Amino acid sequence: MMAATVLAEAEPSLAELLGGRDLVLPFSGIGHFRKEVVFVGLAPGQHRHTLDSLAELLQSRFEEQGLLQEGNRGFEPHLTMMKLSRAPKLRSQGMKRVDPALYSNYTNKFFGDQTVERVDLCSMLKKKQQDGYYHTETSLQLGECVHLGRVSSTEVQAEGRGPLLCVHNTLNATHCTAALNRWGVVMGEG
Repeated sequence: MMAATVLAEAEPSLAELLGGRDLVLPFSGIGHFRKEVVFVGLAPGQHRHTLDSLAELLQSRFEEQGLLQEGNRGFEPHLTMMKLSRAPKLRSQGMKRVDPALYSNYTNKFFGDQTVERVDLCSMLKKKQQDGYYHTETSLQLGECVHLGRVSSTEVQAEGRGPLLCVHNTLNATHCTAALNRWGVVMGEG
């Protein structure tokens, strides 16, 4: 697969970009996309510049090989907590938007740091894995810490890590409610 080859060939450039340092991402505040996706945002700082550079490097490599078209959507790193399109029970109950008042007390809350361990090349067209994560074609190791997208809540609790389990891992309504309840947010009916 050409994309896997491109990712593997980018490894030395990514290592040079990181310069032997871990990429630690601090997450802060809850926001939304069109009141349909609720997410925890990435706090500002030098780490954002490093993450943007990493994303730009990979994007340019994929564009050079004709695997991406120039001018793709902007890069907006975040942790998805809830996606209404993945919550059919809430939709069937008439919920079309998530009221920001439900998490207004947390718009500036610091949720913790996560170290990026690897970059996964995922297929959004193939069937998701049993744990709900996208089908992973290949991965590129960046460090030795917990991978953001593949940690179960049991592992996180056992290892004493913070509540942020994944990057862009879509949660169903039950998991979203449980996550919000762990942070002290109670979701109302309707």
